Amino acid sequence: MATFEEFWEAYPSGRRRVAKPQCEKKYAALKLEDNPNVMPSLERWKCSEDWTKNGGSYIPTCHKWLNQGYYDVTLGVTVPQDVKNQPPTGAVGAMCDGVAENLDPVAIQKWKDQVKIDGLRASGELVGVIQRAINEIVATYCPSPTSVAHMRAQLKSSPDTIFKYYPQVRKQVLIILGRTPKEQ
Repeated sequence: MATFEEFWEAYPSGRRRVAKPQCEKKYAALKLEDNPNVMPSLERWKCSEDWTKNGGSYIPTCHKWLNQGYYDVTLGVTVPQDVKNQPPTGAVGAMCDGVAENLDPVAIQKWKDQVKIDGLRASGELVGVIQRAINEIVATYCPSPTSVAHMRAQLKSSPDTIFKYYPQVRKQVLIILGRTPKEQ
């Protein structure tokens, strides 16, 4: 729960933080001082891709944020493209401080998994690890020859989309990446 002044100070500064008197009236009319979701929601929005892309040009005005009830929106935070594979720094890092405890652990794990896969792609090792994953799937689960042929064809034609059509391959790649060198 936060006072209007605390909320106003936390809202991103710049050309979008305008009309303070109108915002204060709206905040009071909505009785948001008693709403425990306002500040955590604001912190999640500040780290969202919508608010961080293009230098924050998509941040709504404070009054619009209050009028449209953004504080009650369940937001799945996505990692902005320009900060993927690296810890947030600068303004984004400052905005995201203290927010991690409010994020969905499943979303965090998906992001970590994607960072691992992106690292393989960047190093040129992704296709080799996918081939290994397919071989392990074949050895363990004995899928039909047609299914195996489709997996291998998909890998040759478009390795980047194989996870979309064969999620078990993605899962096996992550299992391979999680093994210690002795287990491999």
